[in-house]
Amino acid sequence: MDTLENATYEQQYAAALSTVCRRLRERGVGLSQLKFATKSGLDCRVVERFEDASHGKNLQRIILISEAFGLHPSVLMAEAEKLLNLPSHQNSGVDTDCAQTSHGITFSSAFDVDDFIDNERAQLVRLLKLSEEPKVDPSSDIVDAKFAKNFQMSLVLHHAHSAQPLIKQLFEHKFLEACIARGWSGFIESSPVNPGRDVHANNTDWSLKTEAAKSSSRHKIKISKFCEARWIRECRGPADYFAGIAAHIIPHLNRYERIILLKVTEPSAGMISYALYELDTDLLRLMGNVGVGDFAPRSVNGSSSVPVMYKGERAFTLRFDGSVEKITIEQISTKLCRFHGEWIIPKSQH
Repeated sequence: MDTLENATYEQQYAAALSTVCRRLRERGVGLSQLKFATKSGLDCRVVERFEDASHGKNLQRIILISEAFGLHPSVLMAEAEKLLNLPSHQNSGVDTDCAQTSHGITFSSAFDVDDFIDNERAQLVRLLKLSEEPKVDPSSDIVDAKFAKNFQMSLVLHHAHSAQPLIKQLFEHKFLEACIARGWSGFIESSPVNPGRDVHANNTDWSLKTEAAKSSSRHKIKISKFCEARWIRECRGPADYFAGIAAHIIPHLNRYERIILLKVTEPSAGMISYALYELDTDLLRLMGNVGVGDFAPRSVNGSSSVPVMYKGERAFTLRFDGSVEKITIEQISTKLCRFHGEWIIPKSQH
């Protein structure tokens, strides 16, 4: 048994990584869910640092742990080095399996960080075996074999630590990663409140949406927040809502080229489905054909709605939600949307 004070820097760093792993486990979620970080590998400067320090084993550990938690390696490094850079190792917060002695803090030279990595590998293998083969529309111009495999691994990594569905911010990163895996270049819109595109990939502006309500139907799509609409507070009747379509909603729709929705459902106990649908922007533009007399009366909280027709039938409902000042699109049949792929994987037991 060694003391932390007398250990090599490689041993100290491994002990710090072990501490970070335990704390991540205690939180019950991957750090990526808190910071929305994506993993993009390690740059040359990071690799050189570890080569100079002669502890390449920790470089391997960082890569594996980063992949396990779905976070950027630099985030993990910062967490570990934050512990080591404090004035006194005895007060650094590095967890130990043994009591403090007069010679410093003792720790297990076996490095339980490696046990963590082995357990993570076993967990991922188990989840992958239980996952169904991705269902891909062969005509999809988005999902090819590389996209499907990359996106499946992203979902499995996410659910290795969380039973909660992938949220929109993480979906943006995972979608872009899968696009890059299939050979496209792109970037995420830097502004989190940008009213237009979320991702630019393959020279195309994409708007990304998610639907994960437990009550959602597998055959109907709802975009609970199509866009913000503070102007609703000024609406006093059908004529105002009608004018808002041309003045605000259609211009918003013109800010991007394609709309992708990740629909989350639970087809069976313990399993979760992620289906990728594309909404037809030309279908949505049919909202411009409604008449003033088609609108529901204004409610006490300033809301209204209007059915949008296609071939004599209701294609969807456009809802003006005055309580939270947003536009909702609901009751779109999946038959009117383009299906690209579906991934069914087991939910985490954490």
